[in-house]
Amino acid sequence: MAGKTFRLGTLESVLRTRLEPVRARLKAACPMTVTVGHSRDLFKRLKAGEFDAVFAIDCPEDPGIRRAKAFGEDVMLIYPDSHCPVESAFDLEDLPMAALPEGCSYRRRLLAWMDSQGAKPLSVEDQPDYASILRTVASGGGFAPVPASVLSASDVKSEIQADRLEGPEGRVWVELLWRSEAPAQGIAALRSALGF
Repeated sequence: MAGKTFRLGTLESVLRTRLEPVRARLKAACPMTVTVGHSRDLFKRLKAGEFDAVFAIDCPEDPGIRRAKAFGEDVMLIYPDSHCPVESAFDLEDLPMAALPEGCSYRRRLLAWMDSQGAKPLSVEDQPDYASILRTVASGGGFAPVPASVLSASDVKSEIQADRLEGPEGRVWVELLWRSEAPAQGIAALRSALGF
C-alpha cells in the first residue's frame, strides 16, 4: 500500500468515541483520510468508489461489499431535565426533535419508534453535530436520539434525562463495510486498533 492513502468514511459518533483514542496507532499503521457522514450517504459513496471502507449502520446486503460487525450501540432517547419522565412517545409530542440530518440511522430509529405508537414530534430540527444536539436538549429546546457512547462522553449529561429506546429500535450494530479491492493493510489496521 506504499504511497496510497486509505480512504475511510465514518459516523461522527465512531470518530469521536472510537477512532480519536487510537488515532496515533492508526496513523502509524497506515496513512488514512477520514470523512464524517451519515450511514445512507456513506454507503452510497462506498459503492461509488469514493471510500475504501466505512463505518455505518443498517446498510443493505450487497455482493460487492464485505462487512464485519464492529460494535453494538444502545440508542438513547435524551430530553430536558425539566421535562416529565417519558413513559410513551406521546409524552414527547410537545417538543421538537433535534437530530442529525436525514440519512442518520439514530434519527430514523427514533422516528420509527414514535410512529409505531402513533406519535409525532412537534417538528424535526436538523443539527450539525452531536455537541449541538446535546446543548439544545440541555437548554430545554427539544429531545433527541444519540448513541450511548456519545452521551457517556458528554459534559452535559448531568443536565438531561436519558432512557434507552425500548424495543428493536433501541440497539444497533455499527459495521465496518469495505470494497473487495480495499487495501488489506487499512482494514487490518482498523480491526486491530478497535479490537473486532
